[in-house]
This record gives sequence, C-alpha cells and structure tokens, in this order.
Amino acid sequence: HLMTFDDLYRACLTEAGEAYTQIGDIMEYRLLRAVTGVVEPSYYRPVQDYPGFIQECQSIIAEMKSARISPASFLQAVRATGDAPRLREIGLIYAAYQEYLQQNDLADYREMGLLALEAISHRALGVGVDWSLLVLDGFASFTQTQLSLLRVLQTRVDEIIITLSGDIRAPHPRSCHRHFARTREQIEDTLEVQAITLPDETLINHNLFTTLEDNLFSGVSLTEPSSSAGKPSQALKMITVRDPVSYTHLRAHETVLDLVC
Repeated sequence: HLMTFDDLYRACLTEAGEAYTQIGDIMEYRLLRAVTGVVEPSYYRPVQDYPGFIQECQSIIAEMKSARISPASFLQAVRATGDAPRLREIGLIYAAYQEYLQQNDLADYREMGLLALEAISHRALGVGVDWSLLVLDGFASFTQTQLSLLRVLQTRVDEIIITLSGDIRAPHPRSCHRHFARTREQIEDTLEVQAITLPDETLINHNLFTTLEDNLFSGVSLTEPSSSAGKPSQALKMITVRDPVSYTHLRAHETVLDLVC
C-alpha cells in the first residue's frame, strides 16, 4: 500500500476500531470563529472578527498540535511566565476549540495523528503487530507526532526503513545537507537507531546533479551544468515532488535507517 501519513493515521484508527469525523479547513475556520465569540477575548477584541486573526489562530493551534502541546500545557506555561493576556487568550480559544472537537467526536487535520498515537499507545496495543514492513521515503523532516507514532510502531512492526538524503560520512555537512542532517539526528535520538549508508554500487552519478547539489538552499539561480562538469560528490541525492502518489525519484545516494524490531 502506498500511503501518506494521513492514510497511516486512518489505518491505525481503523485497526483500533475507532472512528472520527475529520473536518476541513472551512469548517475549522468557522468553528474557531464561533468559539472565539464564546471566549469573548478582551486583548484581541478589536481584531477577533478579522479573517486574518482566525487564520493566525489556525496556524498557531496547528503548530502546537504538531509539537504535542495540549491546551492545558500551553495555559500552564503561560501562567508560569507572567500570564500575558495575548498568550492566555490564545490558549483559551485553543481550549474551547479542542473541547468542542472532543465532545462531538470531530478531528481536524493535525488531530488525526494525535488520536492515532493515543489509540495505539493506550487502547489498541495490537495495532502493527502483524505488519511485516513499513517504509518511509521522500521526507525531509518529521513532526513530533509522526516520530512518536513511529516510536510506538517500532516495537511492533517486523521492520521499518526510513530513507533520507545526505552523506553520513561527511563530518561537516555542506549547507544544502544540514537540514537533512538535523532530521537524521532527530530520528536517531528519538528512535534510538544508528544510520547506515547504502553501498556505493547504488550510486547514480550524473552531471545533472553537480549544479543542483552545489546550490541547493543557497538562493542561487540554477543553470544546467555543462557536459564538462565534474561528477557530483556522494552527498545528495534524491529529488521528489510533494505528491507521494505520483512522485518520480532520481536517486544517487541515500541514507537508510534500518529499524529491525
């Protein structure tokens, strides 16, 4: 099965026997606008009906959910750091919004991952035990929710493989590889695994990669390399588009985290 993380969340919830109705962006916007009126903020009263304020609330709540920060934890942290009205009222809006979702068995985009994680961690302890292989490919970063879900599945799935771009043999990653290196270190710390490198015979050396690798994330305008350009170093070397269903890979050198449970 070829899946996104959203599909994986739904698969976990289905196997756990739990069902939630996922709301879309428009419903989320309307719900946040309604609960903001119920909270009756004073600090944000002048802007509470502005679309931009509601959209900013959506973005902040999404970030907190990705980091697994609950409304209660956020409000507790706000109280411990001076109880600033601008932060406290955001926390109250977040709490009212989350309470409505829970009371009506609803979930937003970010909530599905948290619900799946909670289900397989505490109630559905058999989810994943009959999965022989789980492969994650084409990611440049992972959220805390995604890593926490993998941490649980790591103890149940026979084998999990995560592929990342980069060269673990380079002691000082070039600027275009530092993002991938940070992701690798995050995975190694969270899942307590060690990255290994694919054998050299898997490399595909092509002049196309020379200019791309040298200028990736640099902001420099790219031009097609000449036929006389040298071979690229063994660093990068996967290109994907965002759509996980129709992406095309140009692979040369990848790092594999082989999680054998």
